[in-house]
Amino acid sequence: MIELLIVVAVIAIVIGFAVPNMRQMMLNNSTKAAINSLLGGLQMARNEAVARGKAITFCPSNQQGSNCGTSSGEKDYQYGALVMMVGNSEVIHRTEPTPKNVQVNNEGDSKINFQSSGTVKNTGTIRVAGQGSIKKTICIGAFGQTHTKEGIGAGVTCP
Repeated sequence: MIELLIVVAVIAIVIGFAVPNMRQMMLNNSTKAAINSLLGGLQMARNEAVARGKAITFCPSNQQGSNCGTSSGEKDYQYGALVMMVGNSEVIHRTEPTPKNVQVNNEGDSKINFQSSGTVKNTGTIRVAGQGSIKKTICIGAFGQTHTKEGIGAGVTCP
């Protein structure tokens, strides 16, 4: 009987340490998923521009998922992002909406326009921060390449 009580106590202690770590892991995973979704959408937009030989836009979605968001609440990717043809508004791809515990902020123009060569008219910076410990900045360079940097503060700049 005493052995059973000791085993139960040890299990309770292990669970007590594991539960807070599990919450942190879940928060970090939702932030990583949002970052990967944005990076995947940006890469798809660039690839589609080159493959189709036409300009493609990557932008935050409006609530209906049919066009680029224009209101302040729609510019933060809460409804996901769109990969669209420039000119005829054909939606090629929609990313998943950003989880509620993840904040995404665009700096500058919220539309990233990829040319048929894969380059961009306007470079961009997207800052992503979750309630967990992960905070990253996504940089979109003039040649259309994307990369991430640790942190989101004023000291984190994109070239």
